Amino acid sequence: MVATRRQTKKANPHYEFGGPIGALGIVLGLPAVCYGLVVTCNAHHCVSLDYDSIAGIPSLTFPSGTVLFSPEACAVFLGWMAWCVVLHLALPGVKKQGVTLANGKRLTYKLNGMSVFVVTLGVVAHGVHGGWLDLGWVHGNFLALLTAGVAFAYAMSLALYLNSFGKGAEKGGKKLLAKGGDTGNPIYDFFIGRELNPRIGSFDLKCSASSSRASSDGSSWTSASRTSSSPTPDPSHRRWRSSVSSKRSTSPTRSGSNQPS
Repeated sequence: MVATRRQTKKANPHYEFGGPIGALGIVLGLPAVCYGLVVTCNAHHCVSLDYDSIAGIPSLTFPSGTVLFSPEACAVFLGWMAWCVVLHLALPGVKKQGVTLANGKRLTYKLNGMSVFVVTLGVVAHGVHGGWLDLGWVHGNFLALLTAGVAFAYAMSLALYLNSFGKGAEKGGKKLLAKGGDTGNPIYDFFIGRELNPRIGSFDLKCSASSSRASSDGSSWTSASRTSSSPTPDPSHRRWRSSVSSKRSTSPTRSGSNQPS
């Protein structure tokens, strides 16, 4: 019976994002858009959405003085990723449990994104003030950093996808798979993420990928997974929302259709 249900699920999978074609378009299209912006909007010219502007581009080439790839940029990018991981592991943070998973377990997350951001901001400020950190280097090597980031994203995604077929801690030696990432279509599953919450010990790999981006703009340490892995809200916050919802439902100035979900 279990095998029959699984076969039926894979025979009629539920797709989002336009299915496998849409997933492939996003996987290949987003990096292409990033490179396209470097070509069409830089220090020499920047196109607008009209024919004359687009036709006036001298040539579809990268700006002079920039390089597509450099070992130095790769080292800096990997150093940034390592910096975020080390700070996350070293700094204290509030620990929250995620929702109950299909296997009945709940994962624990350490939330210290603000601490990571503040420490990083302090180090950057000290480096710029002391003259040993040149942020202008990032601007001058943006294209090579973009290539390093794209290559890292593809490599990590492929490694996680292939690793999802390995042995896990679940019954029968299998891994816990994402609800929408086990359709049987390799392109779509690669895009969605086949394994649910891949970890090395207690270290969440999807969290680490999000944190390196989130720390640079001041956001919190969040999970990149879209499959029910967010920490449970504080109970007092739920009571506050319930109280507010009750008051709004009795207010003559608000209709039921405007109630918060």
